Amino acid sequence: MIYLIINQLINGSFENGMTGWTLSTYPNCPIYYTFAEPRTGGNLDPINSITATDGQYFLHISTLEEDIDDYCTTSNVDNNSCEEYDYAVVSQTFSALQCNLGIRIKFDFHYVTAEWSDPNTCYDDLFRLSVNNNELVKYSNPRVFTSPWPDYYQVDNVYTTVYGSSVPTTYYTYGKAIVGWQTITVNYSNPGTYEIEFENWDHGDQIVANGVLIDNIQVDCLTPISVPEKPIVSFTSGYIDVNYIPSGSYVEIYLVNGQKVNSIYYAKEGHYRAQIYKPGNYIVKVRSKDKEWIYKGVVRW
Repeated sequence: MIYLIINQLINGSFENGMTGWTLSTYPNCPIYYTFAEPRTGGNLDPINSITATDGQYFLHISTLEEDIDDYCTTSNVDNNSCEEYDYAVVSQTFSALQCNLGIRIKFDFHYVTAEWSDPNTCYDDLFRLSVNNNELVKYSNPRVFTSPWPDYYQVDNVYTTVYGSSVPTTYYTYGKAIVGWQTITVNYSNPGTYEIEFENWDHGDQIVANGVLIDNIQVDCLTPISVPEKPIVSFTSGYIDVNYIPSGSYVEIYLVNGQKVNSIYYAKEGHYRAQIYKPGNYIVKVRSKDKEWIYKGVVRW
């Protein structure tokens, strides 16, 4: 018995860029006023002052320091007297129909902020984890106390710069960074299809950024399910899904002429989704220490 689920959340450690994830903001707002990108410890100053908790990459989500209030309607999600301006949300939708009692979500979280230190201002920036529009985790900036949302841990006096690779900005410096990674685990007791959202608001102003780092997102069934005797492979429109990958296995994808398209190693049990850009016939091999399974199928568009 294991807790793996078919069609579970993919790319939870952001080792494959933004594959599976979508960045969005308020309806009808320009997306270029928000930012989300996988980064490494080498993209920070001080270098490696923060490193990934799983693999090489973590996700950096930021509201940047742009002014969007000329374009968009603001919000007041925490119901205090101050509005939120810039809004960045990273989301993914996935299914877990066989998880009869729901799912457990576990992720590593690092809050970085450049916000003001005056505790009585409106600049109490916000973060929230939601599943199907139900809030499961919410925090506010620990240096400001005007939001009713819980304050997130303590701060230090270190300024951290995160360098990006894309527009509208190539870097952002956060002051008074929140100390260390924290592992957060929450349950959602409903089966079915899920939309998971990591939401980030700049509260009370539109110029000083709010930023968070996310890594090592894992989703499991709340109760164990039976393990099939071999991996399950599905060839669908634009994708190949490989479920129930045994620990210590290689997953390899080939064209029918023998050319290898991709190869990935799984030290732990897992699920793999490969996006296929060219329709046709493909071969999937799953190799463990003492077994090999071969699957053939057609990917269409």
